[in-house]
Amino acid sequence: MSKNEDKSDWPALLFLIIGLPVAFTYGGVWVGLIVLVIGVVALGWSKRHEGPFPTSKDE
Repeated sequence: MSKNEDKSDWPALLFLIIGLPVAFTYGGVWVGLIVLVIGVVALGWSKRHEGPFPTSKDE
């Protein structure tokens, strides 16, 4: 089983279905946009070393 098959899509689904609507409803447009940006970064943080422009793996 590869590394990608072990990961679940549940955090992303919960963020899209619950997190964003709540942020936009109770916080307004600006809070919703900030939550959107932070959420997208947080969801992709584990894959920051992959892709066409990977960051340094020396941490």
